Amino acid sequence: AAPPQAAMASAPVTPHAPAAVPPDASSAKAVKLYENGDKVQALAMLESLVGKGDAGAYGLYGWMLLMGEGQGGPATAPTAQQRQARQAAAKPLVGKGLVKGDSYALAAKGVMLAEGWQEPRNMARGLDLLKQAANKGNAQAMHLLGLYNVRGYQIPVNHKEARKWFTLAADKGSAGDIYNLGLMDWEGAGLKRPDRASAMQRWKIAAAMGEERAVKAVAQGQP
Repeated sequence: AAPPQAAMASAPVTPHAPAAVPPDASSAKAVKLYENGDKVQALAMLESLVGKGDAGAYGLYGWMLLMGEGQGGPATAPTAQQRQARQAAAKPLVGKGLVKGDSYALAAKGVMLAEGWQEPRNMARGLDLLKQAANKGNAQAMHLLGLYNVRGYQIPVNHKEARKWFTLAADKGSAGDIYNLGLMDWEGAGLKRPDRASAMQRWKIAAAMGEERAVKAVAQGQP
């Protein structure tokens, strides 16, 4: 099937009550909160830090604004106007994060170039920035590289490359990418033949981590 016009989908910005920010807030603590899944608290901390001019907070804050993360409230499909407003708000923050070589800023800029968000589309440059972010250990960038390669979005499908990046993200603890590897095993993508036993084993691991698609796959015996 032809790839969708955009490979990325993200949540809209919705009103949210600011979470309490501890007096010892720091960009390192915000990153840890984010990577542990506490995105609402991470966003509140980053908002506070950016307001104080903390340069270390710009990259992740820009990424979260761009992707609509940490806002809380019910998830609904964003309107085109909401997406564009979010992208416009994120762009200067991402630029400031790039000055420090922040991995989330690199990932955000890579997505913007790959998707043509607030930038003329440049897939080659976008992928290069995502690889730079991934090489700094950024699991979000690893996930996106796997996604673009497995979908063949603006580039040829490359199952070997997709498997490489999904594996690296899975090794960082990404349950979604453990699920993705299982799906590739199930379909035989990048393998000589489907390996459904391996797929089910991966899904059981991802399900134990709370990945809803894996929970469903384990329950019904198929994706």
